[in-house]
Amino acid sequence: MVRNIGYAFWLCFNVLLVFATVQLFDTPEKIRKLCQVYLFSFFAMSLFGLVQFAIPLIGGPGIYVEQWFIQDKVARVNGFSYEPSYYATYLLTGWCLHMYLIEVKHSWFNQKFLKTSLFFITIGMVLSTSRMGWLFLVVWFLRFPLMILINFVRGELKKIHLYYLLGVSGLIASLVLFVYAFIGFDNLEIIFAGLGIMDTSAHSSATRWEGMLDTLEVFLKSPLIGYGLGGISYAIGNLNGIKVDSLELAKLYEGVCIYAEVLAASGFVGFLFFIYYQFVLIYRPLKLALQTRSQDFKYLLKGLMYSFLFLLAILQLNQNILRPYFWMHVAIISAAYYCTKQLEWQKQKTIQEVHVEPVNLSSTTEKIFT
Repeated sequence: MVRNIGYAFWLCFNVLLVFATVQLFDTPEKIRKLCQVYLFSFFAMSLFGLVQFAIPLIGGPGIYVEQWFIQDKVARVNGFSYEPSYYATYLLTGWCLHMYLIEVKHSWFNQKFLKTSLFFITIGMVLSTSRMGWLFLVVWFLRFPLMILINFVRGELKKIHLYYLLGVSGLIASLVLFVYAFIGFDNLEIIFAGLGIMDTSAHSSATRWEGMLDTLEVFLKSPLIGYGLGGISYAIGNLNGIKVDSLELAKLYEGVCIYAEVLAASGFVGFLFFIYYQFVLIYRPLKLALQTRSQDFKYLLKGLMYSFLFLLAILQLNQNILRPYFWMHVAIISAAYYCTKQLEWQKQKTIQEVHVEPVNLSSTTEKIFT
C-alpha cells in the first residue's frame, strides 16, 4: 500500500507537469525557448556522461557509476540514471530529435549547435554500451540506404543521404574503435553477455522475457481491477512464491514492457483509457503537422513525434511508465500541439473577419451599359 501511494503521488506529479507546461508555454516564442533548453539538456547530460567515463581512466573515482566493464577503470556510462540502459533510453529521445531538426534545417535552432550536440550525444550513446540503444541508432539509419537505392534507380542522388550513410559508417567505426581501445577484441564476449550470443549466458534477455510473461500472467489473475503500479512487484513476487516486503526486493520483481505493466496495473478497462490517450497523443499532432501552414511548427511536431515513437519502442524492453523524461516529452508535445492549434484558430478567425462579399457582376455590367 505504501508503495502504491508513492506511485500515485508520482503519477499526479507527472500529470501536473503536463498541465503546467501547456499553460505556461502558450506562445510560439515560449515554445521556441522551451525547446532550446530541452535540446541543451541532452547536450549537458552527454557531456556529464563523457566526464563520468573519463575520470576513472586517469585514476579518479567513478562519479555515480553503477556498472563497470573493467572495475574502477572502464565505466558503463549511466549519467544520473539507475543503469546505462535508462541513460541510453533518455539520450535516444534527444538524439532522434536532433537528427530530424538537422535534416529539415529548422530555422528556430542553430545548426552548428545541433550538430555539435548530436556528436556528443552519439558518444554518450556509444559509451553507455546499451545494446538496445545501439540497435535503435542503426534502425534510424536503415531508411537511408533504401532511399539512396531508390534515388539511384530514378537517376537521382541527394547529398544529404550520402552524408547520413557516412554517418552510419562513422558510428560503426566508433564502436569498433571503442571496443578495440577500451575492451579489446579478446574480451568481445562482454558486450554480448546476457544475450546468449558467442556462448555467453542469456540472463539479460531471458530475464526481460520472463518478466514480461510474469507481468501478463499477473494481469490474467486480476483482469478487471489490476494491482496498481506499485503493486505489480508484490503480485509477481507472490507468483514466484516470494513475499515482497521491501523496496530492495520489489526492485527484483518489477514488471517489464510498459504496456504489459499498465495492463497489469490498471486492469483491462483502465488500459483502454491509456491506449486511447496514446492514440490521441500520436494521431492528432501528426495530423495537425500535415495541416498547419506554419513550417516551423510542422517540422517541430514531426520531430517531437518521431522521437516519441522511438522512446515508446525502446520502453517496451524496460519498465516503469512514470519516468519523468517520458512525461516531459509528452508535456512538450502537448504544449506545441496546443500552440499550433491556437495559431490555426487565429488565422481562420482573421480570414473570416476580412472576408469580402462577392460583387454581383451581372448587376454591375447592366448599370454600366445603362
